[in-house]
Amino acid sequence: MNRQISWIGIIVVAVWVAGCASTPYERKEATSSSLVDLRDSMVTTRGQIEQTLASLNGLTSAPPDQLRATYKQYAKDTDKIAKQAVTVDKESRQMRSRSKEWLAGWQKSQAEVQDPELKALSESRRAQALVRIQNIDRSLAEAREAFAPFVKNLQDVKQVVGNDLTPNGVAAVSETAVVQNANQAGTTAARALDVTIAELEALTQTLTPAASDR
Repeated sequence: MNRQISWIGIIVVAVWVAGCASTPYERKEATSSSLVDLRDSMVTTRGQIEQTLASLNGLTSAPPDQLRATYKQYAKDTDKIAKQAVTVDKESRQMRSRSKEWLAGWQKSQAEVQDPELKALSESRRAQALVRIQNIDRSLAEAREAFAPFVKNLQDVKQVVGNDLTPNGVAAVSETAVVQNANQAGTTAARALDVTIAELEALTQTLTPAASDR
């Protein structure tokens, strides 16, 4: 799967595929496989945040003979992160309802279990998955909220510097609060994604059998 695919979009695919699978085991396998893709894609997005921040700070400290090259890289990274932010804002809002569908399917399946001990075990495992999903949902919301000011500040800098790509122009922009705010918002988004990645790792491990069991 293309690692540049929207990282929230993968969870939607995961739930859809899981719903189409015929058995609980197949649904679990389809979901865990897609969660791995989601994790990998978010790692890529996390890296793009770091790359964009590096480009921003590289631009504000670039020597005069490197201004054009550093600005070109900065503009490219800003466009990339802006596109990802649009997808995050649109599709992360769907995660809560879609994940509820998956959990509801699990609950419906376990309702058919007659043995009280096994039923309790299944409910405990489902409750653990629910906690993970809630943590993922929360961290994705934090990332989405941080993306808005992050992208706005980046685009403002891109526009202003693009109109005055001179040492004095860049120096003036570098002293504004916009650059500081962009760094803060980017750091907040990155930290939120760190939580999401960790929770996805834990959730995937609960759904994936050990290598020796495959």
